[in-house]
Amino acid sequence: MHAFCLLLLKFYKTIKKGWKITLIILAVLFLFTSGVYLALQSKGVQTFIARRIADVLAREVNAKIHIGHVDVNFFNKVTLKDVVLEGQSDDTLLIAPEITVEIDSFGLRRRFIAVGQLAFDKIRVFIEKDSMGRPAYQFIIDSLKSRGGEPGQWQASFHNFK
Repeated sequence: MHAFCLLLLKFYKTIKKGWKITLIILAVLFLFTSGVYLALQSKGVQTFIARRIADVLAREVNAKIHIGHVDVNFFNKVTLKDVVLEGQSDDTLLIAPEITVEIDSFGLRRRFIAVGQLAFDKIRVFIEKDSMGRPAYQFIIDSLKSRGGEPGQWQASFHNFK
């Protein structure tokens, strides 16, 4: 009987230790997740991330993209403020004081984004032709066409423009 009590006591201590470890792991995960969430709610962090994404996109299409700042709301709505798109010869193609993107779905592993609505507020688009008679924005279309469908490339779908 004494051996059984010692075994039961040892089992109880093991379970108690297991719960402590589990609670510590859960607390660390909660604190980490909360920290990431709070960091992503910071205007500075949001703008930093958006500018890095704009830099990558600008390299892909060989254009200059400037973003003033960014607001992210609940991970599915992004507002870009003071957006300027410049062409290859430093001519302005687009000026938008505000662009709102509502994201329907997003897959980091599958590299996919579905935009439910893309809303432009007071957008100004400058459509000019180059010396060869092509629209000044044609290089963007050509760049996107040549990369479409390649493995590892991001895929995007847009459902509604406003």
